[in-house]
Amino acid sequence: MIQTSLLRHAIRGVVVRPTAILLAGALTAVSGVAHAQDGAQNRWYGVARAGATIDASQTLNSAGLPTDVTFDEKTRHDTAPTGELGIGYSFGMFRIEQTFGYAGLKPRNLNSGNYTGSGRTNALTLMVSGFVDIPTGTRFSPYLGAGAGAARVQSHLARVDQDTGDSSSYSGNKFGLLWHADAGVGYHITPHITAEFGGRYTSISNLSFDGQSNAAVITYKPKIGYFSALAGVRYAF
Repeated sequence: MIQTSLLRHAIRGVVVRPTAILLAGALTAVSGVAHAQDGAQNRWYGVARAGATIDASQTLNSAGLPTDVTFDEKTRHDTAPTGELGIGYSFGMFRIEQTFGYAGLKPRNLNSGNYTGSGRTNALTLMVSGFVDIPTGTRFSPYLGAGAGAARVQSHLARVDQDTGDSSSYSGNKFGLLWHADAGVGYHITPHITAEFGGRYTSISNLSFDGQSNAAVITYKPKIGYFSALAGVRYAF
């Protein structure tokens, strides 16, 4: 009887002990995830993002422009660097941010056929944005966001038709209105650090540049639009 009792006690220990270890491990993992997510909530944070502009373009409204303007209605741009720095505050699922950013745009296909040209556009941006973080019960948190602000745009664009001699150009520094929409996912590395990967569409309008088309003085009003692929880090204080 004593041997049977000891055997039952040993078997019970073999079964219960691994179960307890597994349960403790699961609770620790869940607690770690919850702690990492809680650490990213209800506090101030700094943010840094960097990436590249994709499928950028400057669009001119051809209405009111002379027929001899040498620019295309839509000038496409090559992939170029973009980034921003800012500070935000998380209320849990909702965050607000103020950021200062940069985007560089370089026109392409200005030298095509009988045309030659040059150009460059840089934008400094100041924005206020709001984001909604979607809880998943894991370290991953998809987000949606949008924002608005102002952009200081420095732009130069010139193009000459070598066959006819027609030429058009504009340049200057102007302020414009900006809005953007975002979607992406955050990953809570620690209670203080969240990595994020996302996409953004940005539109800049209300720009007005003085220029020329042959002998005529022209005001050009381009609208800039571009997608961005961004990677960033948020650090909660």
